[in-house]
Amino acid sequence: MLDATLLSDLKSFDRRRRDAALRSLLNDAGLRAAVHAKTRLYDRRDGRYDAIFEEAFADAIIDFYEKIDQYDPEKSAIRSTIVRFARINFYTAYRGEQRLEARHRKANENAAANKNPENAFAENDRYVRALEILSHLGETCKTLLLMWYENFSFNEVARSLGRPSPDAAKQATYKCREKLNNFLVARPDITQNF
Repeated sequence: MLDATLLSDLKSFDRRRRDAALRSLLNDAGLRAAVHAKTRLYDRRDGRYDAIFEEAFADAIIDFYEKIDQYDPEKSAIRSTIVRFARINFYTAYRGEQRLEARHRKANENAAANKNPENAFAENDRYVRALEILSHLGETCKTLLLMWYENFSFNEVARSLGRPSPDAAKQATYKCREKLNNFLVARPDITQNF
């Protein structure tokens, strides 16, 4: 399908035409191959690649459809734009998976190394107290600061919390950190024995 026809169908008010155009993109073997070419280095044959690939590919088509009014056919072809979106979605999801694995591995190592129940209890108590302190800041700040602490990128934070851009997520995180600092200065009793 030509880009002009595809774009016309995607912008159409006729639901059948729009759905057919989206389905044609989803089933486009050439488009899938182009996205695979950009992400295949991460295929470790462990089954995770396929799941991440499928989600990133479908999300890229949805992202393109949602941003269709901003699309300029003079700058790039539809399929090139979708490949770029899919690559970004894939890398973000893949990095998130790697981070999660590393966290679980570290937690298991810490649990194995820290067999002393008193130490485990003290560490858990510190975590619970930290969550209590963060809850004084509101749910949004709590989530932002936990993601910041876990080294999520601002792009991931923006996507997760529905912020318009990574800069907006960075600004919100800075404000929450400032809010936390002011709260701790105003309430030194909270951090006693922490």
